[in-house]
Amino acid sequence: MQPGISVRDHCLNVGCVADAMVVALPQNVRSLLPPGAATLAGLHDAGKISPGFQGKCETWLLEQNLAALAQTMGWARSEGDHSKVSQFTLQHLLREQTGLAKSDAAFWAAAVGMHHGTPHWRGEWKPAACSGIPTDDEWEERRRSLVAELAAIFGDLPRLPHVDLDDFSALWQLAGLITVADWIGSDETFFSPARAPVPAEVQAAQSTAKRALERIGMEAPHIARGLSFQDLFDFPPNDLQAAALEFIREPGVYVIEAPMGMGKTEAALAAAYRLICDGHASGIYFALPTQATSNRIHERVAAFLARIETQAPRLVHSGSWLLDVHLRFPSFNAVQPDDQRRAARDWFASAKRALLAPFGVGTVDQALLGVIAVRHFFVRHFALAGKAVVLDEVHSYDVYTGTLIEALIRALVKLRCTVIILSATLTKTRREKLLGLAQSNVEARDEPFPLITSAIGGKAIHPREIDGTASPLPVRIRFRAEDELLGDAIAAARAGACVLWICNTVDRAQATFRTLWNERREGDPPVALLHSRFPFFRRQELEEKWMRSLGKDRAYRPEGCLLVGTQVVEQSVDLDADLLITELAPSDMLFQRLGRLWRHPQEKPRPLHDPEIWIIEENVPLDDLRAEPDRKNLRELLGNKARVYAPYVLLRTLEQWHDKTHVHLPVDIRPWLEATYRPRAEDDRPGWAVWLLDLETKKRAHMGRAEVAQNVWNLPTLRDEEGIGTRLNQTPTLPLILVREATTESIIPLDGAPIPVQSVRFDYATAKALHWNLVKAPAWWFARKEPCLKSVPRAVAEMVALHVHGLVEMAVVNGNTITADSLGEGVTLDFDPDRGLSRNVAAGVAPSPAWNEDDDESYD
Repeated sequence: MQPGISVRDHCLNVGCVADAMVVALPQNVRSLLPPGAATLAGLHDAGKISPGFQGKCETWLLEQNLAALAQTMGWARSEGDHSKVSQFTLQHLLREQTGLAKSDAAFWAAAVGMHHGTPHWRGEWKPAACSGIPTDDEWEERRRSLVAELAAIFGDLPRLPHVDLDDFSALWQLAGLITVADWIGSDETFFSPARAPVPAEVQAAQSTAKRALERIGMEAPHIARGLSFQDLFDFPPNDLQAAALEFIREPGVYVIEAPMGMGKTEAALAAAYRLICDGHASGIYFALPTQATSNRIHERVAAFLARIETQAPRLVHSGSWLLDVHLRFPSFNAVQPDDQRRAARDWFASAKRALLAPFGVGTVDQALLGVIAVRHFFVRHFALAGKAVVLDEVHSYDVYTGTLIEALIRALVKLRCTVIILSATLTKTRREKLLGLAQSNVEARDEPFPLITSAIGGKAIHPREIDGTASPLPVRIRFRAEDELLGDAIAAARAGACVLWICNTVDRAQATFRTLWNERREGDPPVALLHSRFPFFRRQELEEKWMRSLGKDRAYRPEGCLLVGTQVVEQSVDLDADLLITELAPSDMLFQRLGRLWRHPQEKPRPLHDPEIWIIEENVPLDDLRAEPDRKNLRELLGNKARVYAPYVLLRTLEQWHDKTHVHLPVDIRPWLEATYRPRAEDDRPGWAVWLLDLETKKRAHMGRAEVAQNVWNLPTLRDEEGIGTRLNQTPTLPLILVREATTESIIPLDGAPIPVQSVRFDYATAKALHWNLVKAPAWWFARKEPCLKSVPRAVAEMVALHVHGLVEMAVVNGNTITADSLGEGVTLDFDPDRGLSRNVAAGVAPSPAWNEDDDESYD
């Protein structure tokens, strides 16, 4: 480690950045911060004036002739975490100089001390003398001297308010401000010790701080005001969109329920634009369930934003940096701890920084990481404060994630956000939970649909019924045996129909695709497959092709096709099919899939006279499923879909749909959903009753886990990564990087030119090339849970470790066959550019030791 900038100069730089950030914040966000925020930010690293920190740099000790003293006084045994020392000093100064109560001083000092990502609670650190290590009071005197110098620049220690134990939002805002200011103030791109005078000058630091914020893009957006809905989208508003503009006029929580394809996205964006123009919102974050849906909505939000502002919305999820062309990488000196440099790089050069931008589109997980115990959770509070936050497709989450979403909504309200919730398939009970309302006595079947509902300040606002919806669309329902419908599906495609076939698991989708492909004749319409088990580059190619082919523009539409997909084509994607084929799924998912059927009007007649949904028939009649008393047999009869969805919900769905000949959209959506999910205290069918009990038991357990996950003060903090702590129902995966060849000189990926092997520095282009060829495989495929890089040269392993965080394996594709160390004997993988990644097990080989029968299938 080499000496860097002085503690005094670093604290000055960070204080100046924080001061400039406070000035740049919109008023509704600035008022959330306590007084003296810049002063507190400047003090964040006062704890570096301590033997435990100063003794870390041997070069500095030698230069200052302090090596012998450090050894004699036991500096190496002193507290090495300077953030704890900063917190200790500030906690006592707040009590001494401002008269703050002991508990409040502890809370505010903790907010300053958590800038490395983890809260340190009261009593976690004591002066060295208390633990028998020799010390000198001069360290504390020097810390207090720095505090006095910074107070003369930024203002005295403030009189901080009492901390409400039910509302820590001000604490999280302060901690977020300090952390972001610390990252910017540590970036040598702006604050280079080689260029700065010693000691740093106050005015120069202030000017540099302002330039840094401008270059990073954290200034307030310049909005074109006074635009009408027609100006924003090039078409007039329908009744739903006009009602949203009229109804959503102040911060609060709003739920927009409307059929698929009715323009809920535009309604939310137009309302958010109005809020920004009226000073009630400072930006927009549009949150969706998956990266794929985020990518698709990002394009629509970008087109909207081009009308009101010059900068494009940032894409916010763990893979968005692969698509982002507006990245800059900060530069940090060696004194900055590794975890701090990595955290800052992740935030400013990847998805996370996008939350700090005024406009972003991404996964809901990026926002949910603000309400659970992960590193830097509080930065997400700071990033989202005051914005209009749109939560789309909220019906798609399980009880665990749904409970976290309720907590997120409560937190956003305290941050003066406007929360706009979008769904086509909410039950009444779920809607009222999201709004934080007590359940009403109104029967859901009597409620209008579409509907906009709100809760402002904890009080219900009367629902707004939307008039003028289109005439109900009758869709014919046919339950058909799979072997019988295969030929008819191919015939429909040959007749010019675009057929969408949705499966519940990747394995089932690949098998269906293979069967359809084998039935093709020369000149037949194309057959294609979409799911999550493609490397990133190939998935992007396929998604872009088929979103265009089956989108609004009829010029790209093929004369018939068969597109097989999983849940990636189920919602928030603009696909328009002539015929829908699907496995059984819960009612809300079936309605979402129906949203891809006859989605857009056509100038010429469709190949089929009426819209139809063909649901693949179960292997046994419903009456037999009703009579089956054995829990395990019921799941086996339902097949692998019962590992993806709750068996009881599948049975209730089948009971609701199986005798119907037509479903009328949208009028049947609400009553059919309520019929599927209406609570039953018990079920008179023995096998069903066991699955009902199982469902209720899991719900209670998952709600409990979600509540525990929010204990940010006492839980060990998890890594700040998407998916960690925000989901329970995802099958664990292990990443593979697919290459054609890996030698000591270069790596040849599937999709591009050779990558020279180097392991001395991080390089964005190299990291992007590696990740572009990464595919995630189910963890239970592997004999070991943790892949390794033993099968490639050491130099390659070192370079991959530098550019790809976490445990990965590099798999060489020989033709279509992949072998990897961690797969186990008799197991190989195949990669086909049209089918994706699949697994082959030799005859007689037992299942992987890592697998158990409760592992869910990989379904998206």
